[in-house]
Amino acid sequence: MAAELFPCPFCGGEAEVYKFRVGLYTAHCKSRYCGVDIGKTKSEKGAERRWNRRRPELMVTAHSTSTNKSMLQLLSDIKGGIEEHLQVIITKGDHVHRLINAVIAQQQH
Repeated sequence: MAAELFPCPFCGGEAEVYKFRVGLYTAHCKSRYCGVDIGKTKSEKGAERRWNRRRPELMVTAHSTSTNKSMLQLLSDIKGGIEEHLQVIITKGDHVHRLINAVIAQQQH
């Protein structure tokens, strides 16, 4: 009987062990949009162990709302930081543009 596999750590999708040919197995996410796998192993049990050795509390699942909220907060913080840096770049770019226009205007007089 096969062991129960943890959900995919990236998308929360269902995982399965897949047999390539005699003596080669992998565990992978069944989602057609994700498909992450653990590489090849020499046994079905080895594939199961490799897939399940991740820390379950860090995996993305539909039931893991506190983890999802933490991840969303982190992404929001990163987005805010990026937006702040972009605003500084835009502001400095506007200043440089005005300076260039002022120099061109002075040279024309």
